[in-house]
Order: sequence, then structure tokens, then C-alpha cells
Amino acid sequence: MKLKDLLNELAITRGKVYTDKDLKPFKVDEDKIDEAGSIGGALDMSSIENSYTAPKRDTSVKNQGVYLQKFSSKEARATIDGALKNYVKDLRKVQGKVVKDWMKAAKANQIDFFDIIRGLKTGDVRRAHQYETDFLVSLLTKDKIIDRFRSYFKGKKGKKR
Repeated sequence: MKLKDLLNELAITRGKVYTDKDLKPFKVDEDKIDEAGSIGGALDMSSIENSYTAPKRDTSVKNQGVYLQKFSSKEARATIDGALKNYVKDLRKVQGKVVKDWMKAAKANQIDFFDIIRGLKTGDVRRAHQYETDFLVSLLTKDKIIDRFRSYFKGKKGKKR
């Protein structure tokens, strides 16, 4: 069966975006799959035409490869954009505080880069979610933060033991 025939059978229009609610359920002919012996054998790749058109991307979305529909309204976009600015402002303040705490402890020769990594990667998992520790690790491993540790420890990321 060709892709074009399948699209016609399912009443799918090229270029239109569908959700699960729009499509009717279809039945797989299991006898044909059994006859072919395997799923790979059931697919005749030579019969698939290059007629598939990918859905159009919203060019305002910065995430490469992510296809998102447009906002439901201008007000929704304004609400999200305004909130995002505040979230980012708050996150940057917290990031600054975290880095300041790390650098203060490093200057006092209490911790080094490797102590922080060990502290974030090991220990009781109940103290933070994985995405939170991953966020802190990504903050710590920025080049300018690593360079600050090196400046405190004379070219290295850690103190001598």
C-alpha cells in the first residue's frame, strides 16, 4: 500500500494539522503482518512516496525541531511573555546568590569545584529533584564559573589535599 493510498483511505488532507480527536481509529490487518513474517518485511519501503509534507513551524518558537501550535490568543502570549520575564529575573537572582555562596566558601578554602560536584551528584535523593541538581550542575560547569574556581586555586578547579 502506498502512503498516498493510506492517506486517502484515512481521509487525511496534506498540509492540515490533526489531533488524536480528529482521526478515526483504524485497524491493522494482522494476517498480512503474519504472512510477511516480520514487521520489517511487512513494510515495502519502495512503495512509500516522498509526498509527506511536514507541518509548518511557528517561526517565533526558538526550540529547533519542536513543532508547536500558535498561542490561543494575544492575551495568552502577553501573559506568558510577561511572566517569563519575571521568572528569568528571579532565576538570575537565585543563580547569582548560589554562585556567590560557592565562591565565598571557595575563598575561605572550605570547598572546591569537585566538592560541589560531589555534593550535587551524590547523597540523599530526597533533598532535591533530579532536574534541580542538573540545573545547578549546568550552572557550576559554565566556563566563567570554572574560571573563577581556577583563579582561586591557582589554575586548578580544586584545592590541594
